[in-house]
Amino acid sequence: MGLYLGSTRIPTISLYKSGAIVPSGIFNIPSEPTISTRCRVTLTTLESYREYFKYNGTTYRNEGSFEFTAGDTLSIEVYGEFGGADIYEDGQKIGTCDVSQPYSYILPSHELTINTVTSGGGATVYINSVLTSTYDVTNYAFAQGDFGYGRLAERISGDLSYYENLSATQIAQYAFAGTVLSSISMPNVTTIGSGAFFGCSISSVNFPQCISIYSSAFQQCQNLTYVSFPKCTSVDWYVFSSCNFLPSLNLSSCNYMGGYACYNCNNLTAVSLPILSIVNTCTFMYCSSLTNIYLPSVSSVGAQGFYYCTSLVSVNLPICEKLEYYAFNGCNKLVSISVPLCKSVGSYAFQYCYNLPEINLSLCSYIGGQAFEKCYNLLSIYLTSASLVSLVNANAFSSTPIAGYTTSTGGTYGSIYVPSSLLTSYKTATNWATYSGRMVGV
Repeated sequence: MGLYLGSTRIPTISLYKSGAIVPSGIFNIPSEPTISTRCRVTLTTLESYREYFKYNGTTYRNEGSFEFTAGDTLSIEVYGEFGGADIYEDGQKIGTCDVSQPYSYILPSHELTINTVTSGGGATVYINSVLTSTYDVTNYAFAQGDFGYGRLAERISGDLSYYENLSATQIAQYAFAGTVLSSISMPNVTTIGSGAFFGCSISSVNFPQCISIYSSAFQQCQNLTYVSFPKCTSVDWYVFSSCNFLPSLNLSSCNYMGGYACYNCNNLTAVSLPILSIVNTCTFMYCSSLTNIYLPSVSSVGAQGFYYCTSLVSVNLPICEKLEYYAFNGCNKLVSISVPLCKSVGSYAFQYCYNLPEINLSLCSYIGGQAFEKCYNLLSIYLTSASLVSLVNANAFSSTPIAGYTTSTGGTYGSIYVPSSLLTSYKTATNWATYSGRMVGV
């Protein structure tokens, strides 16, 4: 939130603008009747691929962020096939709605008092006369902590194009959210808070000491084209979501990346994540420009991890053991995948991978429903484990050459290669019997 006198934004504090001493002042809301608080409300649907929400008659898919003034009524209607939407006010969850129960909420008014200190450049913040934060130039770049519904968001004075702070080690939640900042120098920052640059116009960031980046920190930074985080080990959920012009991502020290971290980064062509341990839920969903993936340390790919990465051609996951449901669903240009240690393939994992010609699952023990449905060019699958693979249902290979669909292969049928010692067992096993005519012993 920011402070407004009528429709004019009040530059309340500029704590660390190149070390300058800040102005002193107290602002009370709503004792000054023409001053109002504003906050950002973000909504995120829980099932991103089949759900939408509506606000003020406009339909949005997956997510949206809006500004409201205290006293406004927030009314949300969610519709779709599953779940609902989580509703956050300045990063704090205030409610959940689903398809059967619309959500309505009136943003409360609060008395916000800011005491800026001329000696040392610090400040104290009170919400309804309760002290919520004290901060100074030596520890934090901006206000820290939970201000509830009266979260302070006027972290900088005016619309700065450049910000410098050589001593700060942390950036607070939503510190630069929505600003027109184009350049920043904070070389000693180790932590970037949730939503710190949400919707910011910044195009390039370099944080050489940063270790942790919290949720939505750079979400919807539409101008962002370069990032450098050589020491970063943890990237939380939604951090780079919808950074539509980010061309590459090199996080050599990162071993954790949250769900939706690169969601809808549709110009992202290359990623380097040598020690990343898992691909989380929807991490690279709708990254429609990714062409090749090599993740040497990833042990599993979460649900929809690479959902509809429509330019993805090759994938190499040398130690991956599990592919969750919809993992590569809709990757219609995929022609090569290497998962030599994979033991489990979830439902719909390769559905609509039209051009995938073969896959070797030599250690696999489980294949989910519709896992390879509509893989029109799938001619070979190798299942050479010493034990019979569990097949959830007989539709796993629907509309493939293995099931008799040969339009794309010029009349050539597909084959399932299994150990000769198990050939008879496969031909009579539940669900596998459907494909008995396509079994080949090796």
